[in-house]
Amino acid sequence: MTNPDRPTMPARCPKCGSVMVIVKLICPQCDTEVQGEFTPCPVCRLGEENQDFFWNYLACRGNVKKLERLTGLSYPTVRNRVAGLFKQLLAQEPGLSPKEILLMLRQGKLTVEEAEKLLKQ
Repeated sequence: MTNPDRPTMPARCPKCGSVMVIVKLICPQCDTEVQGEFTPCPVCRLGEENQDFFWNYLACRGNVKKLERLTGLSYPTVRNRVAGLFKQLLAQEPGLSPKEILLMLRQGKLTVEEAEKLLKQ
């Protein structure tokens, strides 16, 4: 379900693998330019395959059975991919306080290892 008219921004540097940063935005209508250092949205930082899966997930309104039919993947595979996708998105969240991380851990949204990783950042 990739939109061929929408060029995707590379999430990582093709040379060293670092996260890319946006430094310039231009309005195509009036040529206004804004320069600075902007962080891409968490979904934009996903790889192309995971971005496609995320947009398919939204198109199916989170219905795993519909996503299963759309992607041709088995139900357990779809569930695992959805879980992995959201783990990846949560791990990218900047500025989570230790209190928020512990709450997410208590709610089962993070594993102990993921919480430790976030607390070390």
